[in-house]
Amino acid sequence: MTRKLFLVLAALVLLPLGAFAQEATPTPPANPMVFDDPAMHFVAPDGYKPLGQRQIDVDHLSDDPQVVAAWVEPGGRPKELLIQQQAFDGTLDGFVSNYTQFIRNTFSDAQVRDNRPVSLKNGMPAMYLDATMGSGFGTTKLYAVAWIDGQRGVVISVKALIGELDEKAALKLLSNASAVRYPPNRG
Repeated sequence: MTRKLFLVLAALVLLPLGAFAQEATPTPPANPMVFDDPAMHFVAPDGYKPLGQRQIDVDHLSDDPQVVAAWVEPGGRPKELLIQQQAFDGTLDGFVSNYTQFIRNTFSDAQVRDNRPVSLKNGMPAMYLDATMGSGFGTTKLYAVAWIDGQRGVVISVKALIGELDEKAALKLLSNASAVRYPPNRG
């Protein structure tokens, strides 16, 4: 069951990353552990291995979350770390509501249990949420921090089998993010 869950999770991560090969990428990032764009900065934690990243112009984002960066902590029970972005110009509460619905649509048995205000490293307002999906030995926890930057909704999340990661450790993994309003006329 664990192997099957891992293959499903890997497919969810790698499927969107497969699209990278079809998009022109100017140059690979100088440091694959760092994701930077005009409105955010994130450094992946030590021990994680990069799976890939891409920049998507604001004008090309869809209304659904798109993976722009992914890392995995290898091992027998890997943890996945993702950055997702989508076009969004509403309120933070509205974005979190949309993202929560996306989780429920993606995982029919998902239960989103926590949703509370937090701040990014530089004080940018954000929301913390966690979800549980699956059952038995395949139960997975997703911990996420979400924010808006005026043109996008952004989520950094970490997903692991239940018991492999708690809230405190997850928040530490997600803590190295900072963001500002997306600069006008950039995209």
